[in-house]
Amino acid sequence: MRIYKSLLIQFFIFLVIIISLSGCGVKSQYITSAKIYLGLTPPDYKNAQEQLELELEHNPDNAEAYYILGYIHSEKKNYEKMVSAFTACKSLSPKWNSKIDGVIKAEWVMVFNSGVNFATKDSLKKALERFETAILIDSTRYEAWLNGGVQAVKLGDCQKGMRYLKNAYQSKPEDFQVLNTYAQVSFNCGEYSEALKIYLKVKEKDPQNVNVLVNIAMIYEQKNQPDSALFIYSQIIEIDPEYKDAYFNRGGLFWNHAQTLYKPLVEIREALEKDPKNQALIDTSKTLIEEQKDLFSKAEADFKKTLELDPKDQEAMQFLSYSLMSQDKTDEAIKVLEKLIELDPNNKDAWESLAIAYTKKGMKKEAEEAAKKAEQL
Repeated sequence: MRIYKSLLIQFFIFLVIIISLSGCGVKSQYITSAKIYLGLTPPDYKNAQEQLELELEHNPDNAEAYYILGYIHSEKKNYEKMVSAFTACKSLSPKWNSKIDGVIKAEWVMVFNSGVNFATKDSLKKALERFETAILIDSTRYEAWLNGGVQAVKLGDCQKGMRYLKNAYQSKPEDFQVLNTYAQVSFNCGEYSEALKIYLKVKEKDPQNVNVLVNIAMIYEQKNQPDSALFIYSQIIEIDPEYKDAYFNRGGLFWNHAQTLYKPLVEIREALEKDPKNQALIDTSKTLIEEQKDLFSKAEADFKKTLELDPKDQEAMQFLSYSLMSQDKTDEAIKVLEKLIELDPNNKDAWESLAIAYTKKGMKKEAEEAAKKAEQL
């Protein structure tokens, strides 16, 4: 029995030693050593990192090692490795999630604010770099995507800018600033279909926003949808009767539409020369002529309103003269053109138009002088 008891006691002691070693063996020694190095003044990050990497060689599932390693990388501003370590830690255990989130938030705010500072100083490249770093730190926050996209576009990289702003939009699809910025950048980059889609969402949130409506109208013009553009310009005028550009742009649409009717009218005239009694052609011609007159009249009214709001708008004067000449209102056209030339004596188009108007009125001498002046410019 003595031998048996002795062997039993020895086995128990041996078991305790194994349990003790398993609790404070090689793995925990690396973690402990890393913490000691971090506790020095200043912290010895290099040796601490080496200890943690040794720990992960022996125990690749040690979440705490990844957490401490991520913290070291954050202190060294090595954000790519920081994110990688923190991601590994979270995948293994939720224990350090709140601490990780705190570190990420602090680093993100610092880097993002740095980007804002560079942006306000127009240091576009540095600002973009900071915003891209902020995206690396936390890609779930829309602010860095938004600001990074704007900086990229300012630097001439529409492709990157659109990609970043699309991410901002996907992260914050109902935010007015995100929507408006994404729409504006899409418009500036020539992505009219995307711009229209987003601007219509902006319009739903702020239907009285004249700037948004103007951009929508301009997109409809770019997409060759004049009727939709006319409707929007009319809405703008209802909201703000003093918005002169809405009158000018609407007048331009009326003018352009009237111009497009010349070709079918010429074709009908040629057909009538061969078949002068064709009543269908005669009726169509009358309809088109009346439509064209109405369009020129509407254009005239809008250009006059533009000049009422801004008497020195030379472009409005030019198009008003065109509209008047197209309606055989030659005397009025001459007055407008003469005033335009007073404002801009070197306006070649105005002199040419004036030469035509003088000719219509039988003012041969004045017409010759105007034509000569146009040739000299």
